[in-house]
Amino acid sequence: MPLNISFILKGEMAMRSQKFTLLLLSLLHFLPLFLTNFITPNLALADSPKQSQKIVGYFPSWGVYGRNYQVADIDASKLTHLNYAFADICWKGKHGNPSTHPDNPNKQTWNCKESGVPLQNKEVPNGTLVLGEPWADVTKSYPGSGTTWEDCDKYARCGNFGELKRLKAKYPHLKQ
Repeated sequence: MPLNISFILKGEMAMRSQKFTLLLLSLLHFLPLFLTNFITPNLALADSPKQSQKIVGYFPSWGVYGRNYQVADIDASKLTHLNYAFADICWKGKHGNPSTHPDNPNKQTWNCKESGVPLQNKEVPNGTLVLGEPWADVTKSYPGSGTTWEDCDKYARCGNFGELKRLKAKYPHLKQ
């Protein structure tokens, strides 16, 4: 029985073509991984942020408690922005988390109007942003800050807001 050589040769050529195509597709797939080291700048080596870069820090107000992370601990020399958390929204005289869903870990609400909070000691309309953690935000006194109790009680110059104001004075480029 004669062997059909043309069929065998065509099969080998097809196999080589498939292997070549697979190799080419693999190279094209992984090429961006290799090129990014040569094309994009290494941010770790940059001494200061470029005008177009935004280097954003995040500061949660409640970090002053258990974590004991204070505004004074922030190295803002390389930051362009600082995101402060959290504010809350007043609705029907309350703010917080009124959800009664069983998965809600914190079903607590607070009155929006609080006589001891300088920014919330008057009537607070629906939809108004209010302080999420008033004591940490504007009431807490920091040693060496140069503020008095009157500054804290009447003018909200204490707490994290007061410290952030001093941080901004030290780093004028910082956006908050």
